[in-house]
Amino acid sequence: NHVIIENGKFMEGSNKFIDGGYSSTGVVDKNTVTIKGGNFSRNISGGRTGSGDVTNNIVTIEGGTFNDAIYGGFSLSGDATGNIVTIEGGKFNDGFKLYGGYVNTSGKISSGNILNLKTKITKTDGSNSMANTVGYFQTMNFTLPSNITNGETMLSTQNLGVNASGGEAKVNVYAANGVTLKKGD
Repeated sequence: NHVIIENGKFMEGSNKFIDGGYSSTGVVDKNTVTIKGGNFSRNISGGRTGSGDVTNNIVTIEGGTFNDAIYGGFSLSGDATGNIVTIEGGKFNDGFKLYGGYVNTSGKISSGNILNLKTKITKTDGSNSMANTVGYFQTMNFTLPSNITNGETMLSTQNLGVNASGGEAKVNVYAANGVTLKKGD
């Protein structure tokens, strides 16, 4: 499944979802959601399931304003592997959440989930936004945008978690074309 949203208001509340794929009991695999614009006060997931695994789902944020959670994959009682969230644009109000492969049951696996961050996370007024939670990512790729300057922040969060059972995340930093880094930056 492929969901593309170019504009609109999605204001149904935090217990509602926009899903690339959904199953109450099965595996949810290889779905995509691309957001180009709009105002979102509901959760977004590449794939979501009640009792199966979520694998290889992708959410790409190119624009829009976000107030709630973004999940690459979301499972209430299965594993979550290989899900990707890519943020290339958009505005994020304080308190939003980012999850790679969210698992809600102890003993389930969250692995191989990736965050690709290619822009500074800011509010509509351009100031830095504070995420409530960033979690369930095992790899975080930060690509410094061409408009970043020394000392600026790309992502701020109150809570950082790798997965349900702890562990480490691999963090990679890249420079976009046009970014020049000097000693001390």
